[in-house]
Amino acid sequence: MPQEAPRKVDDDDDEFDEDLEELSALDGDALREVLIQRLIAYKQFKGAAAALGARMQAESRMHPRVAGPDPEFLGLMPDYLAGITLRGLAVICADLDGKRQTFLLEAEHVAPHRVPLDLTVASVDRFTMAHQTCTFRELLDGDATTEQLVVTFLAMLELAKRGSLTLSQDEIFGTIRINRVEGAEAYVPGEGPELTE
Repeated sequence: MPQEAPRKVDDDDDEFDEDLEELSALDGDALREVLIQRLIAYKQFKGAAAALGARMQAESRMHPRVAGPDPEFLGLMPDYLAGITLRGLAVICADLDGKRQTFLLEAEHVAPHRVPLDLTVASVDRFTMAHQTCTFRELLDGDATTEQLVVTFLAMLELAKRGSLTLSQDEIFGTIRINRVEGAEAYVPGEGPELTE
């Protein structure tokens, strides 16, 4: 079996001599800087060694579980991602982003945050699928901005144009009632005609 040749002492001496030659060419301030840098590097290595040693000692008392849960416990944890696609996840994230608070240091008063129409259509579609009958006001949050109100209204009209919703209003400026058309297919962002904002 091949073995690595032992390191020669002469190699260490050569490296030491080269290092000594480089240091001898420096003045007092430069030597002080080199010393400080090497002390900092030494302290970093010493701290890393201590942290790794403490972690190895702590984890030496831990033993991983090599088997899964017992059969009677397999069904206790629900699968939260069951039926969730990437596009559906994007819609959920858009809902969460639309509900975030506006901080004073943000520049939305200068450049308003653009609300994506495509994802808003999908959000309204999901809401109307869960609530077969609702009003336009129920689609909005209590503190909805003007941009959110307009984009939500356009999303509602887009779904009505596609035949997924029926709209009714008894009087001008009255409550807009929304009914989900039975059997209407779910809206998928990115499919069908492109929506313009």
